[in-house]
Amino acid sequence: PGGGSVSLTTETLYPGDGKVRITVERCSAPAFCLKLRIPISCALAGLRLNGAKVGADISWGGYRSISRAWKRGDQINLDFGLEPRVVVGDHKNQGKIALLYGPLVLAADQDLLPPGAASDRPLRLNDFAAASAELSSLHFKAEPPSRNFNTWPGAREFRIDAVTRRTIGELRRGSPTSLGLVPFADAGTSGSEYKVWLPLPTTNAVENLLQDGRESRSRTGNLDGSIVDGDPQSAAVTFDGRPAAEDWFTVELDAPVVISRVVFFHGRTFHDGGWFDASNGKPRVQVKTTREGAWEDTGGLKSYPATTDTAAAGLQGGERFEAMLRAPVTVWAVRVIGKPACGDNGRQAFASCAELQAFAK
Repeated sequence: PGGGSVSLTTETLYPGDGKVRITVERCSAPAFCLKLRIPISCALAGLRLNGAKVGADISWGGYRSISRAWKRGDQINLDFGLEPRVVVGDHKNQGKIALLYGPLVLAADQDLLPPGAASDRPLRLNDFAAASAELSSLHFKAEPPSRNFNTWPGAREFRIDAVTRRTIGELRRGSPTSLGLVPFADAGTSGSEYKVWLPLPTTNAVENLLQDGRESRSRTGNLDGSIVDGDPQSAAVTFDGRPAAEDWFTVELDAPVVISRVVFFHGRTFHDGGWFDASNGKPRVQVKTTREGAWEDTGGLKSYPATTDTAAAGLQGGERFEAMLRAPVTVWAVRVIGKPACGDNGRQAFASCAELQAFAK
C-alpha cells in the first residue's frame, strides 16, 4: 500500500477452532485500511487489536475495517463464535435435517455407528434418526477425532442425540443412542458410507413404511444406488445392454403393513434410457397382499409425464410421482412396473428409480 511493503502472519486452526491471530511482521507502508472478512456462518465475532476490543461484536457476515498507521508487532485477534446450526430440509429433503458447525457441513459416517453385535445384521445409517430438529433439545458435543478422522490439526468429531429405528430384526422406534458426525470433507475417509441429511422420528401416518424393506429389481443394473436409503439423489437402474418388455423395482417386507399411498422417485435420465415409456400406459403400482401371493395391480402413476421410448418428456432425475390407492390395503411387498425406454439406442432399454416409498395416509 502506498508503495510500501507489509508482511502478515496468521495463526489459526479455523474451522476446527474459532480463534484467529494475525500479526504484523513487517510494515514500511503508510497508514492503510485492513478489511477482515467475517464468515456468514458466524453468528457473533469478537475483534481485538493489541488486546483492546474494537467496536461491538460483529454478526452475520460482511467486513470489519481497521484504518490506522500500522507498525511491526501489531496483533489482531478474531474470535469466530463457532456454534452448531440446524438446517431443516424441504422439497426432496422434507422430514430431514442437516447439522452444521460454524462453516462445516457435518455428515453421519458408517464408521462412527455404535457396535451392532446384538443385531442380526450390521447397523446401517438408515437405522438412525436425529432426535430433534431443535438445537435446544438436540444434545451436541464436539470431541477429539478417532484415528480414521484425525486428518488435520483442527479435526473434530461431533455427537448428537439420535434414536434407532430398527434393532434385532424388528421395528422398535425411539431407542436412544448417540450418532457420530464428521466434517463433510472427512466423510467416507475409509470408503465407508455417509449421509448429510438425517431423518427425523415420525409417526406411522407420515413414515415411509418401506424404509426397512429388502429391495430388488428386474435386472441388476450397473449403479450401486439404493431405492430405500431415503436419498432421492442415489438411483438404481436396470441397464444390462439388452432390451426388455417390462422392468420393475420392488421392496419386500418382513412383516405386513397397511398402506394408502405409494410414492415413486424417478432415478436418472441418460441419452440411452433410464425412464419408463408411457406411450402405451403409465407405470403401474402393484402389491402382494400375502407373503407368497401374486402381484395385484392397484393403479398407475397418473402424474407420470407423457414419455415415449425415445423422449423423456423433461425428466431429469429425482422427480416425485404419487399413487393414491382406492382403499387402504395390507401388503407384504410393493413394486412399480412399466416398459423401459431406449433413448437413442434402440438395441437396448432400461429404467431407473431413486426411491420407492409407501405411507399409511
